[in-house]
Amino acid sequence: MQRTANRATKVIFLCLTFFCFFSCAPKVDVIQTGPWTTPSKKWKEIPVFSSREEIKKTWIAVALFHGKSILAVKRNKIEAQVKKARKIASKIGADAVLLVEARDETSTKRMVYISGVAIKYVNEKKSLPK
Repeated sequence: MQRTANRATKVIFLCLTFFCFFSCAPKVDVIQTGPWTTPSKKWKEIPVFSSREEIKKTWIAVALFHGKSILAVKRNKIEAQVKKARKIASKIGADAVLLVEARDETSTKRMVYISGVAIKYVNEKKSLPK
């Protein structure tokens, strides 16, 4: 009887741990808007821009990002979403991400979310018709 109770306790503990681990993971939705290619950069090499004016090369958007609303004071969770967006961008062959932190106007609390695009630089010489 004691062994069965210990086993049940362990199973419950593992299930709760599993649930807590995945409920804390940053949630970022992705929509493909352009061609995805083989990864060419590690995620830490993917620059993060906060405005179009910062990007000095011609580019196209290859994916849209939208994060889950988070309390504005939870900077670590916002940074986790940015990191997740960079990792996704790396996997789809993007050159950079253009992300903004937006205020969630539908909430009475001070909530924010990230929104933006994964971008691919356009090689103008190759893309121009001859």
